[in-house]
Amino acid sequence: MAAWNVWVRRRTASFTDIGNTFGPGRQITKEGTIELSLSSNRASGYSIVNTEHIDAAEQLLEGCPIVDSVTLYEALAIEDPARETTDAHISSAAGAIREEVRQRVGAQACGPKQQEGSPMRSIKAERTLAAQRSSVWAVLADYPNIGDWNEGIKSSYAIGDATEGVGAQRQCEIVPNGKMRMRETVSEWVPEEKMVLVVDNIEKQPIKAATMTLALSGGGDTTPCTMTYDYEPKGGALAFVFGPMLDRQMKKAFQGFMENLETAAQAAN
Repeated sequence: MAAWNVWVRRRTASFTDIGNTFGPGRQITKEGTIELSLSSNRASGYSIVNTEHIDAAEQLLEGCPIVDSVTLYEALAIEDPARETTDAHISSAAGAIREEVRQRVGAQACGPKQQEGSPMRSIKAERTLAAQRSSVWAVLADYPNIGDWNEGIKSSYAIGDATEGVGAQRQCEIVPNGKMRMRETVSEWVPEEKMVLVVDNIEKQPIKAATMTLALSGGGDTTPCTMTYDYEPKGGALAFVFGPMLDRQMKKAFQGFMENLETAAQAAN
């Protein structure tokens, strides 16, 4: 985030509209309407930059620390002999057009207006653990001591007297230096089946709040494990830029989490 903040501050003057994230949309054709859900293969947001030509816009985006892919389009001005077209006129007209479209076809079809908060994102990681379900749950149920086996946690400890069940809380300090911290509170506890955690008080991370669900299934000597993480990134309208990068980083971290969980469960057999 520090690198992103430095990068965007140096280019603020070139942004006509910093943009917004997209929610679910609709593709309207002669054959009918198709609902468009959120997915990794569609546009996740927009920004408007003001440059002399599209090559300059491309150069403007060089070195962006968190964008993997951007599609550029050039907006062509329509000449009006009756008046002099200026950047201010174009900007004003664009705003008026956006508002007129919203009023005519509704915000659901055209995307949300600028909002202070960021939209929720959701990622999922799955792995079949080579360990019995009872052993996997035993590791998870040792709730305050996740730092003993999870290599991504520098240290962890219980908050309060409860160490298991709904309401139990723990503080986690993230590697490498423990300055990134978060509180995790159990909101659902079904032995050997499911654990749901509410994550808040998140410090020095690009996430406001999250809910994590760990689900176990199967039997015998292996245990399918599914980890779902619903989170709200910081950054407001800029979240669409770094959200996909966060998704990839956390998926990688969660795969590491499940590998560590498997190793700890095997040792507990």
